[in-house]
Order: sequence, then structure tokens, then C-alpha cells
Amino acid sequence: DTDKTLIPLKDFTNVPYQKTQDYQVAIEGKHFTKGSHTVSIVGIDEYGARSEAKTMSFTIKEVSGVPLIQKVKIGGKIQTDITKLFENIVGNGTKLKSVSEVDSTTVGFKWVEAILIDSDLKEEVYKVPVTVYDDKTTIFNEVDKIVLDANSIGFTVEEITEIIKGNSLSELILQQSEAKAWQAENGEESIVTVLSHDVKPKIGSYTATIRATRTDTNKILEKKVAIYITDEPLKDGWEFGSSSDAISSNGYKIEWNNGAWWYTYDGSKWMYNTSIEANLIINGAFPINTSDVVGSGFLWKNLAESTYSIHKETNSLRRTFYYLDKYKIDMIQRLLGNNAVEITYEVTNSGLETQKIGISQYVDTFVGSDSVPVTPINNFEGINLTYGQSSLAIIPDTKTMPNWAAGYYNSTQNFGQYSTQNADGLGWETGKRYRDAGGSSYPSPVELKENQPVDLGDSGVSMKNPGVNVGSNESVSFKQILKYGVLAAPQVTLNQKKASMYQDEKIVIDGTISDADNMNYRVYLEMDDKDKTLIQLADYTNIPYNVVQNYQGTIEGKDFSPGIHTVSIIGIDEYGTRSVAQKFELTITELSGEPNIQKVKIGEAISNDINTLFKEVKGTDVTLKKPLSLDSSVIGFQWIEATLTDGKQKEITERIPVNVYNPESTVFNDVDNLILDAKNTSFELVDVRQSAEEGTLDDLVYQKVEPKAWNMEDGTEIPVELITNGIEPVFGNYSATFKGTRVDSGASLQKASQLAVGGELKFKELPKKLDYKTTKLSQKTPYVERMHSDWKIEIENTIGSNWSLFASANPFEDQTKEKLRSALVLKKSQTQDVVINGTSQKIATGSETFPTIQWAETAGLLLKVSPDAKVGSYQGEVTWLLSDAP
Repeated sequence: DTDKTLIPLKDFTNVPYQKTQDYQVAIEGKHFTKGSHTVSIVGIDEYGARSEAKTMSFTIKEVSGVPLIQKVKIGGKIQTDITKLFENIVGNGTKLKSVSEVDSTTVGFKWVEAILIDSDLKEEVYKVPVTVYDDKTTIFNEVDKIVLDANSIGFTVEEITEIIKGNSLSELILQQSEAKAWQAENGEESIVTVLSHDVKPKIGSYTATIRATRTDTNKILEKKVAIYITDEPLKDGWEFGSSSDAISSNGYKIEWNNGAWWYTYDGSKWMYNTSIEANLIINGAFPINTSDVVGSGFLWKNLAESTYSIHKETNSLRRTFYYLDKYKIDMIQRLLGNNAVEITYEVTNSGLETQKIGISQYVDTFVGSDSVPVTPINNFEGINLTYGQSSLAIIPDTKTMPNWAAGYYNSTQNFGQYSTQNADGLGWETGKRYRDAGGSSYPSPVELKENQPVDLGDSGVSMKNPGVNVGSNESVSFKQILKYGVLAAPQVTLNQKKASMYQDEKIVIDGTISDADNMNYRVYLEMDDKDKTLIQLADYTNIPYNVVQNYQGTIEGKDFSPGIHTVSIIGIDEYGTRSVAQKFELTITELSGEPNIQKVKIGEAISNDINTLFKEVKGTDVTLKKPLSLDSSVIGFQWIEATLTDGKQKEITERIPVNVYNPESTVFNDVDNLILDAKNTSFELVDVRQSAEEGTLDDLVYQKVEPKAWNMEDGTEIPVELITNGIEPVFGNYSATFKGTRVDSGASLQKASQLAVGGELKFKELPKKLDYKTTKLSQKTPYVERMHSDWKIEIENTIGSNWSLFASANPFEDQTKEKLRSALVLKKSQTQDVVINGTSQKIATGSETFPTIQWAETAGLLLKVSPDAKVGSYQGEVTWLLSDAP
């Protein structure tokens, strides 16, 4: 140094002259500054004589650093980067050996020990000043190195009234807010005071300004803290918060947006701008001058008089305020374990009377685009909107938000999409749409399909509860769940890749399903029709996340047309998110025949040619199982069952329509599948004459012809009318025209029937024998009676004329040609006998149509025999003449 300071190293006494002594000494670095030095070793005797200086050079090495003020967020760890813990680091290879952990469970100042070490393993220990802070309650003055921490606090109206009366509010603000301040470099306390406040004994949110002052420099730092005045103390783990409260997880965030509940994913919102509103329905209507139109309800109201609270354990935020001076509303948003959000509106009736309280909420949805189709999901309990990788699921609580609907955004507010545009209207929860996107009513409700999208253009969604009775100071809650962002789709596997079956068969498929963010999901069969119809195969509820479920599903052949189908097995969760489709090839083996309409001539057999019986037969090696038989004795329609079988011994029975016809009376309209049968027939003049007199000729012809018509396809009876009738009560040939008309299509068919009018006068029944009894003659037996007393003659007079019956007879003879001395007589009572001989004698007259000539046993044609007749057996011949001549 400049003073050439001497430091004694070794002392020798009473050493003989010239006697050499060995010395060994230690030079201490503490005597030197850091850096390079050239020093000298000298000997000085007791007389002050100095030896020649022996010089040497060395370097004083350094291990050092200046500790930096550290900030550690509550619950965090102190950093281990030496450059952020120290500045002005000196030394050869100096690095951080260790730094002790900081207790970051409470806000405040801490000293932390840090050890530096160089390449020579030289160590230095330092104390590092650490401030543990809460970003919600702690502020810093970096220039003046002041730290101030103070919490928001709350009082009830009753408490704050008493505090103000006692003039102790400032002290309680400092106490309740746990206000404290310190110097960041050494932890020395700073003075904290309440500079000002605007607290009033009224429910709402207020502020107080707290000042921290350094005692050494008088530098200051000020912080505003929120003071919440509520009607009752917080309960169940709720803490006072602020309108800036937020809870985040995996990019999902809930917070307050000027008082409205707000839910985003990676900063992206799911509605257009801030187009969401909710409002009360009181006794079936919106309160006067309010609605669910944005800005007209309660979401964006009463911000100054709101209180905020947070429940960290349940990831919940709450805003509380009064609305329309009669209702207290608690809006609670809770971030669920699957990063969905549950929204609850709790409404308390502060009035004196019971009221019917409901709620209506509207939102203009925006999921990556303004025009995203809306898909009803989860048995019509909610909707899904998906655009690219972004999805939104809105699920109103079925018990507390029973009605919901979607439509074009500006036609959705004010009940615009419900069956009736008032609080009692029904919506999509019924599985039906009652109005089009613009709000115009459909003639009849349109069926919705679950998990099938509906294009509404720029869509909006509304939900409501028409109202429940709520007594004074009682509450009612209305809930919904939303999930937005990149939703995790179910994971589905399928153990089969292809199968085949007939339409009347079933097959069982199986696989697994799981979901990473949903506990409720289903397995569906997605068909390959144009609508991509979904058939539910399995349903799962309350399954823990990622727990794999084994499923089995039944596919029925009846749901498919014959041929090869490529279908999919998919999983859809309650938010409408779809898994990757598992493709499945399904072959529907066909055995079918389309029956051909058959015509069989009356009395003939039906064809057994399969190509005649069927228009088209599908299948392999298809034949008739057994021949067909038919009763073709009657004209008309009948079904015949034909059983087809194929090479796999599969059977199918089809009904074939068969039409039995008469080529002489049956006509066809093959285009319209009409058959009309109307036969040609003849009439007796007497019947025609009578019907003409009675005016019933049409009825007579209709009944006699017996026309009938039917549908060739199924035998349905077709009405037949008589459109022309030329018959007259005169001998001759006539015609009548019949017309059959199908009721369904109006197609018709006509047939003309030939009618003959005739008749005759004839014997209907005339016995060939007229036997007389064997008789013993005497003077007392002048007449021989007929052997059969009921002998009779029946006449048919269909010409309707007067008639006469004549009889003539030749003599009776025996085998020897001996004539019987007798006479055949017509014996009538009270008249003279008429002798029947070779000249025709009239024995009866009349005009009846079917008369019977019959006499009593002792009357009529008797044999009058002479007493001198010879014994023998005689016979003769009677000739009968029937005439209508005058």
C-alpha cells in the first residue's frame, strides 16, 4: 500500500551469529484488497537494519454479490437463478450453491439465506430480502421500495351502522383488512393509516384509501380497498371479492364483465360482442319497461350497488345486488371439474306478497362464425354449436329452466321462438319447432331430430322458466351449464368390421367407450341414409372421467334396405361432442319377391311359375317352397300365400293378389288396377213388366246382373253404378252400362251387359202317370179315385198372359185291346161332370205366373166306369194342352 505497511510474520531471539534459521509464515488475505499485489519479505534486526527485500506477487481472489430484492407470489417458490438473486457478482466461476426455501403461505417480509461458491470451493453466505405477496391484495412502490398489503372487507348493514356511530370505522378498516406495509429491502415496518373512505350504511360496494409511509424517508404508497356492505354475513367458505375476480383452469376462465357473468376459453368468447341478457318474469310477464333484450334486463344493472364474493374451494364467483327494489339476485358462476361452467340465478322475493317468479335469458351465439347450425342434443335437453375445433354446449337445467328455443338472433328475444309468444310457450325441449327462424308460426309443429343440426342463419338462443310461486323472503334458483372451447370427444373402439344378415335378423356388436371431460354419453349407430339417422345402442351416466366402459349394441336388419351398407359407430356425449366414427360394413342379405297381380280364368288353376307370380325375385337359388292352389270357381278377389326359399333355407311368405275372372263378363283397367264384372243375363217379361209398373227397373237390372268391381292390387271393393239402362217390358234384346270408380284416384271402368227380355207359357211340372185305384165295381161305386190324391199340375207363365188348360183322352184298353166301358171325367162340385174324350176339354183357366192345378181327393179327374165293365188292367193316354189363345 502507499504506507508500505509492515506485518510481523516471525520473531527470533538469542540466535547465535551467522546461525541460519528456517522460517515458515502465513500471509492472510484479509489484509489485502481484492486483486493482484507485489509485496516484499524483509528481515529487520533489533537495531533497525533491513535485509535485501525479497519480492513476491499474488492475487487476492473474490466470491461476492449484492442481494436483490425478491418478490414471491403467495404459494410460490423463490427463484434459483443467481443473476436474478444477485447483482455485481464477483469471483472465479462463482455460482449459487443453495438458497433456502421461503415460507410463502402468508403475505409479508422474509429473509432467505443464499450461499455463493467459486471454482476453488470458496463460499460466501448472504441474506436475501423477500416479499411474499398476493397479486389481489399487495401493491408496490418500486422507486421508494414500499410494499403495502390490504384485503377487501365486508360488513353487514347492522354492523356498519354501529361502527359509524362509534366513530371507529378507520381502526376497523385497518384491522379487518389486515393492512400492513414494510420496506422491501429490509422488512422494516412502515406506518399505515386510513386516508379516506366513502362507506355508507347501505348495501353496496364502497372503497377506502389506505396509506403506507416510510419512517426514514416519509415516502408514501396508497391503495384502495373494497368494502362490501351486505344484508347478512358470508357463509360456507365464501370470501369477499371484487368485480375483477377471476378463476382460470387450462385456458378456461370465469370472471365478471361489467357485472355480467363471463366465461371464455383462451380469451375467446362464445357470443357476439356482449349480446347476453337475463330478466325476471313476474306473474307471467316482464316487469314494465324491462325485457330480455340486451340492456333491458338485470345482467348489466346495479353495478355500483353490487357486492362480489368468491368461493375458492368450489371455484365459484358470486355477484349480489337488488333489482327493482323488490328482488335480491345472486348470480353464481362455478367452474366445474371438466372446465364447463354452471350458472345459477338465485332470486329472493323481498316483497311482502307471494309472487310467481320466473326468468328469461337470451344470447346471440358466436362460435367462430355468426352462422353455425344449432344441434339439439341430450334428448333435447340442450344444444351444440360446432365450428372447426370450437364447440359450445348450452344445457338448461330441466327442472329450473324447462323451456328453451333457438332462432334467428333478433327473432329470439321476447319469447319470439316459443309455441305461444309468452311466458307459457313451449320450445325445443319438446322435440318440436313451433316457429321458423324468423319467428313465424308453422301450420303444425316440425319434428326435430336429436343430434341433427338445424340451420338458423345468425342464431340466438333463449331459455326460460315461466315462474314458480315464491313467498316473502323466500328464494328460487334457475340453473344452466355451458361448455365452450375444444371439447374432448368420447373415445370409441369397435371389435367388428363387417357382418351380414337378413332383414328379420339381428346382430350384436361390442367395443369400448370413455370420455375425458364428460360423465354422460351414448353409443349410436349412424346409418348411411341421406339424413345420417342415429340409432341409440347404449347409454352411460355418471361415469368417472377416462374410465373405459365395455358396450354391447344390437343392430337390426329391419332398419336397412337390402344390399351393402357402410355405417358408423360413434359416441356422443351430453355436450353433443362426437367421437371419431368407427366404420362398419353391413351386408343385408335379401330374400324377397314383389308379388305380381294375378289373373286366373274361372275354373282354371293358378300359375306356379315364380317369374309369373312375382315381378322381381331377389336372393340366391330362390324357389317356391310348395305349389300353389286356388279355388277359382267364383269370380272375385282373393289372397294366396306363396312361400319363397333360398339356398340358405331361408323362407319368406308373400301374399299374392289373385283376380278370378270370366272372359265373357269381366273387363280390366290395368293402368288403374281396376276390375269390373257385369254378366249378360235374361229377364222374364212378367218381372220386367212388374218392375216397370213399380218404377224399379234399375234395381231389377242391378240385382239380376250382380255387377261388382274391385282393386286388382288388394281387393278393395269399388262402387259400381248403373249409368244407362235400355230394358223395356217387351220381348227383345237390350243393354245396360255399369261404371266402377275408384274413390281414391277417380279412375273408372265401364262395362255394357246384354239383357234379353223373354218368357214362356209351359208346364213346369206334369206327372207322367195318372194311376187310379184298383176298384171292385158295384152300383154304389160310379167313380174310381186317383191312387195319389195329391196329384197336381204346375204351370209357368212368364209371359204374364191369361191361359187355359185343355185335356183330351183316348179310350182305356187292356192288353187285348179290349176297351174299358168308362169315361174320364172332370168332377167339379155343384157342376155337371165334364167328359174328357178325344176332343179337348177346358179344365182350368187363370193368369197367375206360377199356378198349381190340384183337386181334392174326390174331385178333379176321376174315372167313371160302367158297372158292366170287364175285369182287367187298363191304360190310356191323356193329352194336355196349355194355351194363351183367347
